[in-house]
Order: sequence, then structure tokens, then C-alpha cells
Amino acid sequence: MRTWVPWSELTEQPHGTLDEFRALLRKYPRSSLLRICARLSVFFNYGPDAGTTAKEDAVAYWIPALFPPLLVPRVQNMLAKKRIIFFQAQLRFLAAETIRLTEPHVEDGSVVPNVAIGELLLGAGELLYEHHVKPTDELDQLANLICQFLPIYEIDSPTDAFIQFLRFYIFLTINIPRLPAELKTFDIEKEFEKQFGFSLKTYGDFMFFFSMHAMIVRGKKAKDAAMDCGIRLATFQNMKAPTEMIEKMFDNLSFSLDTLKKQNVPSGYADFEFLRDRPYFTFEDQLYCLDYEFAVTKLESGVLWRVLKPRIKTTRSLHEFLGQRCRGLRCVAFRDLCLYRAQ
Repeated sequence: MRTWVPWSELTEQPHGTLDEFRALLRKYPRSSLLRICARLSVFFNYGPDAGTTAKEDAVAYWIPALFPPLLVPRVQNMLAKKRIIFFQAQLRFLAAETIRLTEPHVEDGSVVPNVAIGELLLGAGELLYEHHVKPTDELDQLANLICQFLPIYEIDSPTDAFIQFLRFYIFLTINIPRLPAELKTFDIEKEFEKQFGFSLKTYGDFMFFFSMHAMIVRGKKAKDAAMDCGIRLATFQNMKAPTEMIEKMFDNLSFSLDTLKKQNVPSGYADFEFLRDRPYFTFEDQLYCLDYEFAVTKLESGVLWRVLKPRIKTTRSLHEFLGQRCRGLRCVAFRDLCLYRAQ
């Protein structure tokens, strides 16, 4: 079992607070913070091959660049002890809190210094869990000792996110068309187009394009690829699809600081709901992928949850609906996943 390194342990200071972390974020423009999330996701190769932690050679390379010189030997020593330094959920938390940030730094073109990024990442990881109150009951004390071995949040993912894309694509194009007529209570393609204004096939094509782009920039394994990891909006100028439809597509999966609305109060301390819904950040005519896994699974979340949720009013009915619809499918694993998500 490998635990990650929190900022307080590295600096031998008290456990950081969310208010302190947000004050740190206010030192830098949100556009700079979000682009860091997109680039580090590529630098650390998060996503392909189910990677949710950075490889040790990549960590060793980036430690001297992302931490103040006085802390570098200490971080290197922790890496030598097989501690987790960088992992995917750090970027998720950093992006989510940047999106929710009130009274942010003015967008003045300044950037986050490289040596400050390590504190942002380790501080984000530290806030992904909460310390337990010291119990007095003997059994509670034993349980608390066990909990102190955590967190082990998303150290490894069971499968590459792109497999989830393919699984749901097969579900839409093969499994649903094979369902008996009596089980087809509505036309999912018509429902989708009615709600979003463009076809489900077009949506799938866009998701495939975005996913392939994310895989390609990671496959280059070059610093320049990460620095230039955005998708230029000019790429879509010569497409056959109407401009209006393309803009609707962008509105469906991305956000910009100009159009960003006030966010809801987070539910718990690891609430990534908005980021899951819109995993792309639009800035200066480019789309930046903030989270590879959330971006690839947009085909599932966009179709299954956005289209079906208005039709299904309660958690119980959702459970029953998915059970009926998936009963005849050969893909038992997908059926079970649907039922699990419904619960």
C-alpha cells in the first residue's frame, strides 16, 4: 500500500485548510491554473493505459522544476521510499476548486511560477480526505488506526477510459438496436437530438475525435506536445457540420471564464460534478482537456444520464428502468455497472 505525500508532511506544518488553498489559488489567473491542469495531465500521461499516477521517471524529472530548491531533496527522498508524489485526482481537485473560486485573480496574462506548482498539487491531494476526530471507544480507536492508512484514492484504474468509450459506443450502435420491440419505449436518437439540437451520431464522432486527440498528444511524449496540447477551434472551420451545431457541441462539453456561472456549494470534499459534465476549457480559441477520463466518458454521461434522467424521476425507478433495459443484453458487466451507478 502506497500513500501520497501531503504538503503539510513535506513542509512539517499543520494540515492545510480549504480556505488557505483557495487563498493560494487567488494569487494566479484562473486561465493559467486550468491550462496547467491540461498540460500536467499530458506531462504525466494520465489516462492511457489506465494511468492515474505519474511514472517514477516522469516524477523524478519534474520534481526539481515544480518545487522550491530547498524542498527538492526532501521530495526526492520520499520518492525513493516509493511514496506517491503526483496523481490524477490532484489535478481534478485543483481544476474543480479553480472553477468554483470566488473573487479570483484578475486575468492579467501572468502565469503560475513552476516552483509553485508542487505546492498546489500536494495541497490539493491533502484536501482530498479529512482527518478523523480522535475517538475514545476502543473499537472506534482500532477503526481509526485502519483509516489512517488511507487515502489510496484512485491509485490504479481497472481499465483504460477509452475502453469505456468503445463499450458505450457498442451499447448504442449494436445492443440497443437488437432489443425486442416491446422494450423500446422511446427512440434514444430522437430524444437526444430533441434535447441538444444535433444528432447522436455527430456527438459520437466528436467524442471520438476529441479522445483520439488526447491520446495522440500523450503518445508523443514530448514537452512541446504538452505545452501545445489544446485543440485549435480553427480546426473545425472546414468541417461539413454547420457552425451553429459545432457551437452547440462546444457548449455541451466545455466552458469559458466569460460564460462560467456561479457554482453550487461542493457536495463533500471531492466534488467533480461540473468537471465531469464539462471536461474541456475554452481559452483563446483553443479547447484544453482538463481530465482525460471525464472527456472520454462524455459519450456515456451525455447520452445515458442527460437524456434518461429527465424521464426517470426517482432513484428506484432508475434502478428498475436500467434493470429492464439491460436484462436481455449479453454485456452483463455493463448491466451491473448501470445498476451500481443507479444506486
